[in-house]
Amino acid sequence: MARIVPYLPDGRQALLLKAALLDGEVALASWQAWRQSVALEDIDFASARLIPLLLANLQRLGVRHPELHRYQNVARHTWLENQLLAKHAMAVMRMFSNASIAAMPLKGLAVAPLYYGNLRLRAMSDVDLLVPVAVARKAACLLRDYGWQSKCFNLMGRSDYFSTIHACLFTNAGNVQLDLHWHVCFDGCRTVADDDFWRHASPMSLNGLETRSLCDTDQLFHTLVHGGRANPVAPIRWVADSTMIMRKAAIDWERLLSHAQSFGVVLRLRRMLGYLRDDMGLAVPEAVAARLMALAVTSLERMESRIELLAEPNTAKSLLRRYVHYRRTWVPEGRIGFLRYLQAVHGLRSTAHTLLWGIARIAAGRSR
Repeated sequence: MARIVPYLPDGRQALLLKAALLDGEVALASWQAWRQSVALEDIDFASARLIPLLLANLQRLGVRHPELHRYQNVARHTWLENQLLAKHAMAVMRMFSNASIAAMPLKGLAVAPLYYGNLRLRAMSDVDLLVPVAVARKAACLLRDYGWQSKCFNLMGRSDYFSTIHACLFTNAGNVQLDLHWHVCFDGCRTVADDDFWRHASPMSLNGLETRSLCDTDQLFHTLVHGGRANPVAPIRWVADSTMIMRKAAIDWERLLSHAQSFGVVLRLRRMLGYLRDDMGLAVPEAVAARLMALAVTSLERMESRIELLAEPNTAKSLLRRYVHYRRTWVPEGRIGFLRYLQAVHGLRSTAHTLLWGIARIAAGRSR
């Protein structure tokens, strides 16, 4: 059941996705095969998050089975958790609006109401909000003043920090988690990387609160590039999100191809759109697939792909990932550009201190 590419589903997860997303006998046969392969209480967390969607699809197909009662309990819990998260998100967005800070929901907070149709079918574990990079520090200060805490808050005092990372986790007294984004994508942390996303943003309503979200094409792009990143939880939900977006929205393929090139994720999108076309039966135009295959893949992308296939996470792998990100997002500053980048990431005192820190990390990793 091992996956060759980290962001592609393994065998059991592929069965579950087909059962939750496809139609007719294919969906029903996939569900039966999935049920026989693993007990509900033994499924991985990534699969558990798909249970509400599975329930809705089986009910649509007219299935009556005692197992569905267990799925209903999961769906009710998902709806309740999502409503609580939406309530906190709306309070923060109103707070930002009163301070003249634009903010838009990202990921589940936008995808669930826009493409799933409600907050019941798509599980969320936190709140993701995007603000312009120019006011990210101001937004973080407001969050802190209203009781939200973050381990990386002090790092935000440095202007170069905002080009080393795309978001920062905040937690309130109730242990609700909020990711404050100033860049849409980890792969695009340059100052102007998000201007076009903001220009093409579309109106949306979140439980009656009028706001904006990424346009349909940008929602698909964000789902793909985020889903293609390493994650402790297998990031298979990108398949469901992408499927729901592509079924409901008209995609500007020219814009998507342009993003693939400008963000340097051609290889990633080839694999992911290929999976959606070949395994999930989604309509990716032949001309688009051909053009994507014709686009040049940079040496940096190929390096990143090889890094992700390394067997075990370790310090060296982490540093290699950071080097790829540095090459994507920073203009090199002589021979110590990467050290300065790491210094900004971790809030270290000097480049010399950063060098010693890196050597110590690598040595500690080898000694385990």
